[in-house]
Amino acid sequence: MNPTTLVALAALLLGLGGCTAAAPGERDAADLGHPPRPAIRTWNDLAGTRWQVVALGGGSLLDGSTITLEIDAGRVGGRAQNRYFADVDAGSDGVLRIGPVGATQMFNDSPRGSMDQERRYVQTLGTVNGYAIDGAALHLLRDGAVVLRLEPLPAED
Repeated sequence: MNPTTLVALAALLLGLGGCTAAAPGERDAADLGHPPRPAIRTWNDLAGTRWQVVALGGGSLLDGSTITLEIDAGRVGGRAQNRYFADVDAGSDGVLRIGPVGATQMFNDSPRGSMDQERRYVQTLGTVNGYAIDGAALHLLRDGAVVLRLEPLPAED
């Protein structure tokens, strides 16, 4: 090989050395159009983040419905059919207590069944006692089992 080819090959290999691929099915914040987040070590590291529920009790949400979760220091809130809110007590040992959960009381069952879905969500949220981060997903747990799966939403401007 001539010296120019060797230099080009070395530059290519050095450039590729910093590239990594996510595991199959795993996405990082950049893939979702979000700036990278600092490493999450405790519940308090989630303060200021917004999430969208993608699974409730092992099933998906109703088509056309959205449930969000916003995490602040000592509180969570968001929107299902109505706005909801709750205090959070997060221990350093990963134990989490959410609730009691309060909500506004406006009736809107569109899409059909969404009021029942909201009721199930609020009840489920009140039983959460742990959490886990899996790639870009936030899993809320009850006794170690995933009861809510959430994906990140972009920060509001």
